[in-house]
Amino acid sequence: MSGVQFPLSAPFFSQLFYSYIKYIKVNKDHLKNRKIVMKLCPSDKYNIAWFKLAEIVARGEKERAIGMFKLLMHSINNQALAYQLQGDLLLSFEDAQAIDCYKKSAALYIHDKKYIQAAAIYEHLLSLNPETILYIEKLIDIYQALQYNDKIFFYFKKLIALLTSHNKLDEAHTAISQFGHLATPLEKAMVSQLNLFTHLGSSVYDNKAKTKMLHQTIDHLLEINNSHHLNAFLKQLENSYKEFYTQALNYLEKKS
Repeated sequence: MSGVQFPLSAPFFSQLFYSYIKYIKVNKDHLKNRKIVMKLCPSDKYNIAWFKLAEIVARGEKERAIGMFKLLMHSINNQALAYQLQGDLLLSFEDAQAIDCYKKSAALYIHDKKYIQAAAIYEHLLSLNPETILYIEKLIDIYQALQYNDKIFFYFKKLIALLTSHNKLDEAHTAISQFGHLATPLEKAMVSQLNLFTHLGSSVYDNKAKTKMLHQTIDHLLEINNSHHLNAFLKQLENSYKEFYTQALNYLEKKS
């Protein structure tokens, strides 16, 4: 059996397959409208079979759908697309294994340097689990390979916001160090300040390390064209850590 020659790009065919499943689940007149969808594909018996499969899925016949899918898998000569469609199928049944299928698909796309397809999958995964840090990090890596600076910037901001909200401050600090050119002075100062106060309250770190972090935090705060942030930081330091408040004043005096 020869491989199916999809007239659409792989990600769009997957999207069409998944969207069609959702459409016929809610639209009782789907058989009348099926002709509209079928115009997007040639009248090849294998392509028609995919949409018949979508209708089986929409009826909730999981075992039959999986059996038919396994047969159709042999008609696909693109393993990444096969995993992607398998993910669509399993997701339609709210099967958690869909996530693994999507990840396998994305890994194969990345291996083949098909970064746009991989990005589409991780965008989809992130929409399913919006607070998964790994997906955001993967998207940053992929968009770096594509040199899509707007996307890199967008997901970097998202990563920093998520890490700080989950109190993963060491990871946020590492991200700032790695992508410093993407961070604003305020973001650098915010992460550094939160990280500092976490470390000041811990006995794990010695005073030398804490002093170094204090100086870094002050340097970031001085980059902001607004003394309000520095003054608020000093006030918090004075109220909670007198020793380091004194160190901060001494450091500022040397800087002036």
